[in-house]
Formats: sequence, C-alpha cells, structure tokens
Amino acid sequence: MTPFAAVIRWSGQHAESPAHAEAIPEAVLSGATEDRRVVAVPGATLAVAVHQTVADESPEHGLLVDHRQQWAAVGDVLLYDRADVAARLGVTGKGSTDLALLARLIRQFGPAAAGQVAGDFALVLWDWRARRVHAIRDQFGVRSLFYREKDGGIEVAGSVAQLLALDEGDRALDEVMAFAYLTNSFSSLGRTFFSHIGAVRPAFWLDAGPGGARQLNYWRPSFEPFSGTYDDAVEEWQRRFRTAVRCRIRAHTPVAAYLSGGFDSSSIVGAAHDALVEEGGATLPRPLALSAAFPGLPCDEEQYRLAVLERCTSFDSFTWDGRETNLDDLTNPLPDAPGLRQGIGRSRKREYAAMQERGARVLLTGDGGDALGFGYGAMAELSAGFRSASAGYFDALGIPVLQGRAFTDAPEDAASIVVNERFARMAWPGRQALGQRLRLLSDSTEWRTVVGVVGDVRHVR
Repeated sequence: MTPFAAVIRWSGQHAESPAHAEAIPEAVLSGATEDRRVVAVPGATLAVAVHQTVADESPEHGLLVDHRQQWAAVGDVLLYDRADVAARLGVTGKGSTDLALLARLIRQFGPAAAGQVAGDFALVLWDWRARRVHAIRDQFGVRSLFYREKDGGIEVAGSVAQLLALDEGDRALDEVMAFAYLTNSFSSLGRTFFSHIGAVRPAFWLDAGPGGARQLNYWRPSFEPFSGTYDDAVEEWQRRFRTAVRCRIRAHTPVAAYLSGGFDSSSIVGAAHDALVEEGGATLPRPLALSAAFPGLPCDEEQYRLAVLERCTSFDSFTWDGRETNLDDLTNPLPDAPGLRQGIGRSRKREYAAMQERGARVLLTGDGGDALGFGYGAMAELSAGFRSASAGYFDALGIPVLQGRAFTDAPEDAASIVVNERFARMAWPGRQALGQRLRLLSDSTEWRTVVGVVGDVRHVR
C-alpha cells in the first residue's frame, strides 16, 4: 500500500500552512523509509510516500499534477488491465503510470468509468478550477480511503491514522460504529470509529465541494447468467483467479502469502507458485509462506500445510506458535480497525516482522473469502440482503406490493420469493421480474420463483 494524503481548502489559496507542512509528511510516512513527495497547488497540498513495488512502475507513481488543465491527483493505484485503459484513452500507455492512466480516464469519461476498470485503487482528484474533489475507491475495497470535512475544506487519506496525524485533537468516538463492532453486527457503512472521519465505501466515489460532500455508487456486479456449461464456468473462474494472483505478484520485491493449510490460502499459494514457475521464477525474489502452527489443537492443519509446501517449492517458509497470548489490541489498538493487531488465530502478529526482514511489500491472503457466503464487509455493500418473512409481513410494515402478490400461508409458497423494486431493476434490467428464478447462497440447492415485487425500504438494526 502507498501512504498518501490530500488537504484541500475551498478558498482557492494554498492549503499548506506551517503546521500542515510538517504534519502531511508525518501523516504519510507512518514510520517507513519511503521517499516522500509534497506538492502544493492552488487550494491543496498533496503528499505521498512512494516506493517501487511493481517492476514497471515509475518511482513517482503516486502523484500527478496537470497545471495546464488545473487538476492534480494523488493515491494508490494498481491496474490489472492497463492496456485496455490505455486503449480507451487512445494512447499506448508506455511511460504512463497506473495512477496517470486512471486519473485521465476519470477526467475524460467521469467517475462512472472506474466501473469498467480492473484493479485496486484509492484515488483523489482535485480540480482547482471547478473547486471539486473526486475521491474514488475500487469495487471491492481492497484499497482504503477516508475523509474528514473541516475548516472550510476536506482532508482525504489512505488510512484513519494519517488523518489523525493531521489533527491529534479530533478523536470523538462514533458510538454507533463502536456498538456495531462490539456486537459484530456491522458491514462497511461508510463509518469509522471516529465521528468526524468517514470511509469511502467500496465501489463508491466521493463528490465534494464548498456545498458539502456525498457518496455515489459507480458500480454494481452484473447479474447476467453465464451462458456456458458448468465446466465452462469452472474454467473461466480458474482463469480469472490465476490472473488475479499473477497480477498481485507482479513485483520486484519479495512476495509473502499466508498459508494455513486451508482451502483459500493453499489455492493462492499454489497459483502463485505456478505463475512464478511459468514466468521464470528463478530470476525473481523467492516468496515467503507465513504460517501459525497450533500443535495439539483441533484446528491444527500442519499436514496440509506441509503438503502444499512440498509441491510449491518456489516458496520459503516462516512458522510461529499461534497459541501465544496476544494483548496488543488492548494495550495499543489500531485506530483504523481495533482487533487487527491480532495475528492468525488471534496470536501475536509475527508475520509482519518476517516480511520486514525479508523486504516483502506484497502480502497475499485468503482473508475475506468467506465474505462471499456470509455477506459482510465489502461484499455486503455489493450483494442483496435477505430477510425471512411470512404472510402479512408487508401489510404490517406498510410496504406496498407493486407487482404480483405477497406471501401466503399455502405450503407451495415455501418455494416462492419476493424481491424489492431495486433488486428487480438490477437483476433483470428491462425484463419482467415475476416468474424469474433464483437461488440463495444459504440455500443453494433449491430454486425459488419470484411471485412479487415490493417497494424499497431501508432496514435499520
């Protein structure tokens, strides 16, 4: 990840003050040793701590200023389809950084163009002629993006800690977020643990100006069914999975990967090994497999971990005792997300020290794989919610039935489903929702038939 921050003032004057001149570099440094760039343009000060992770990137990939068009961009951008983006812009892409390509694409076609981009990105665009800020986060929230409105302007950064470094005194607790965290009942809602700091949601862009800020959705996953056979679908999934892993190991610094012996991490390590072998892994830094061991416990998967390492000979291995007691989250919690100082199995985080010693900049994990089934975090932003209901439910809540009917007590209604108007538009654009069939992730063997469409309603818990 590339640390970055932007301080913007709507007055049009340079945002840099003596305090910010010192605070911004400190905010983006985060104790690391990267080279820092700080640029002042009309109305804004932008800063980035740059390090080369991807082999063909410019060392100045994190910041761009176009004085002729009067705009600037800062952020953390990694494109997996840069050739396609360059073609859409009518350029070769040679000599252009990923940040420059994405920034120019959005400038030319608008923030919605990010929905056709494959990559991980958190990007801030400042147009000082129009006095508008566009802050855009990738579709699945791989890169983080936070903001705070204050003092006649806005501050945007890649982490909460960077914003707190700009103003140590602004630490009021967001009680709603704290309650949601303690009850394990929240998804990505645009909140943080600090009431004055918001999070740009995955697949959203922040539109901000002197009149305020709002978040707008620019992408939703396609509901179009795959037209091939089951075997075709498996083959296509494998192709995309291998492409994603190959893109993430496109680095000239060592790569590290979690390896528990479970399905997610083993698949990733296996795909990374295959890609390194295909691309001449002998000339690249050897990757490092990171594992917490739990000898004597039911969760011990040592036999599977060793079997993966026996096959994936391009990986070195680092293992530690996952049974160690860890109180770091109580004594020194992270401001972005309390609980993240816990390592694999809630043990001490030994993996980061091993990565630092090796000089690794890229960490592959299977974390979040279960989100596809359980619907939390970034996936909860992009997937449909499900609620059980019975006859009389919609009448009781005053939710109008727009098409078809509501549920009845008839036994055959057990295979029926009612959707809201928004879901019907997204799932079957331009088509009739009634009579369509779908399956739930928790109920994947049974097809259900849509018998009704109801009005949209917001549930608060």
